[in-house]
Amino acid sequence: MFFTVWSWLVLGCYFAAAAYLGSVGTTETPPAMLQATLVLWEIAAPNALLVTFVVTFVIWPEILKKKPEATAGLQFPVVLMQHNLNTLLVVSEIFLTRTPLLWSHAAICPLFGLVYCVFTWSIASYIAPEHGAVYLYFFFDSTQGAKFGVIAHLALLTTLVVFYGLGVGLVKALAAATTASVPVSIQGAILLALSLSICRFRD
Repeated sequence: MFFTVWSWLVLGCYFAAAAYLGSVGTTETPPAMLQATLVLWEIAAPNALLVTFVVTFVIWPEILKKKPEATAGLQFPVVLMQHNLNTLLVVSEIFLTRTPLLWSHAAICPLFGLVYCVFTWSIASYIAPEHGAVYLYFFFDSTQGAKFGVIAHLALLTTLVVFYGLGVGLVKALAAATTASVPVSIQGAILLALSLSICRFRD
């Protein structure tokens, strides 16, 4: 199961939980439910941004370099939605609700990434046993050597923390813009431009 699917599952769970809270009200909701919803958001938001960024700037260029015709698979409408709509939804949620990401919870996102790493390694030998271990992403391929593996995984974990920080900063920047009386239309336009800057729709 691709990381994109995992990130969408968490994002879907967050929106379902948020919709429930919106319907019953936070005063009627157990504190544990409120905390769980926030944690879902703190996992979903940076991972959605990460998925879009990695597909746009790492996976797509790599495929384009090695097998250009294979990028056609990334341009199917459903695949484009999987890799771009998630970011647009997260940015829209930040813009409309200003749901925070707390620095004190920053470890949650990398922990989620570590769980996915273990999952990827555990299923590699079962995806296509006749061909040996098959890794869903080239940067998880343990056959490329220990040095590559260490660098790749440290880079991925660092990237998760960076994107978590971007989420924290984005919410704070919007709060500062609102305090400074920056028009909502300008805030929205800037967010849309930033979102589209990491999305990719064609070669």
